[in-house]
Parts: sequence; C-alpha cells; structure tokens
Amino acid sequence: MLLSLTLSWGALCCALQSEAITPATEAGPHAAAAPEVPSAAAALRDWHPKTVEEWEARFAHEGVQLQSWGRLELWSDDRKTFEALAPALEAAWQAADELLDTSFLPDGAVIRVIASDRSQTLVDYWELLHEGAQRCGVAAPPAYLLSGANGMGSAHWNLPPTVLLNSSAEKLDSLPTRAVHEVAVLLAGWASSWSGYGAPEFLEEGLAGMIERRALKRPAALVYHDRAALKTT
Repeated sequence: MLLSLTLSWGALCCALQSEAITPATEAGPHAAAAPEVPSAAAALRDWHPKTVEEWEARFAHEGVQLQSWGRLELWSDDRKTFEALAPALEAAWQAADELLDTSFLPDGAVIRVIASDRSQTLVDYWELLHEGAQRCGVAAPPAYLLSGANGMGSAHWNLPPTVLLNSSAEKLDSLPTRAVHEVAVLLAGWASSWSGYGAPEFLEEGLAGMIERRALKRPAALVYHDRAALKTT
C-alpha cells in the first residue's frame, strides 16, 4: 500500500512538471488553472501543405482532392475513396460540434484524414508526418502505425492529429466507419487534455460510438485489435 501511494505521488509530481500547470489567477483560489497553449500547437500551423498545388509539389501525387469542415480535412488521391468518406466525415464533424463544441482544439490544430487505395501514398506521407512530430517536439510515430494502416485499413496519431486510411486494405463500405471512429478518438483526446493525450479508453470508445450513430446510417461492426472484447474493459 505504501509503495502504491509513493508511486502514485511520484507519478503526480511528474505529471505536474510535464503539464507545466500555471498557478491560480486572481479570480479566486478555486479558479481552474489555465495552462498556456503548448509550443507544439504553434508548430502545427505551418508544417503541412495548405492547397492541392502545394501537396502535389511535395508528393507528385496526381488527382488529389481536398475538402475541409472546420478543423477537419480530408485529403485523397483516389476518387472513389474520397466520395465514400466525404459525406461521413462531414456528418461526423457536425455531430462532434453539437456534442462537444470543437472550439477546444488549440489554435493551429487540424485533424487531417489521409486516405488512398495505394499503400505508397501513405508511405510517402509518412515522412511528412515525422517532420510534423519533430516540429511539435514529440516522439516520431512508430512504424507499426504505418503498417497497421496499410495492413488493417486505418491508424491515427495524436500530434500532429492525423488519420491514415487505406481503402485497399478495408472494404470501401466499411471505411467510413473507420474514418469516423478514428477522428472521434482523436477528438476525445483533445477534449480531455490540452495536449491531446491521456483520454481514458472508455471515453474514446464511447464518444466514437456516439458520433458513429449520429453520422452513419449503418455503422460497420469493426474490431480494431485482436480479441478486443476480451482484453478491454
């Protein structure tokens, strides 16, 4: 018991140091501390192409389409994938805004969905995602995310907030559910923490389910990792 308390206190001290919580203001002793926007958020503003022309100059991908809704963007170099995802993501963003008011996202933070029917597109994008993480001062995304997206159909990364989708690895009629789910998980993280990390899994999955039911007429029944129902409470 004593060891547990000691470890808990140590973890709390580390968390306080890493979160750089500011003292209470003159509003009173019970006023919530408002941490400054992390420098990582400022780095999010300029790391990514803003137009199709800038994207094509970087990657030489033809037929790229871009659509945005608030702080959510869809980029795809495959027409069928784009057309399958755009309505679902638009409905998901509207549902998220109604449930959460997405203004909690820090200035500069945009959730980007990168979707293709070609593994090479995601491989090419991987280098840019690494650059974005480096500019934000966080660890580079691990290689298993890329292999997971190309092998299972989807993966996400919190900072920069990104969803990778491969429509050749997942049936096109199931891909919108994956896209909405991944975006909702990212929103749960940013709604729970100013750094985008640390949301409890029940909150991530619960919010994802709520948004799926609002955005999709018939959400696909997907399992996101092996034996999930037996390992996750």
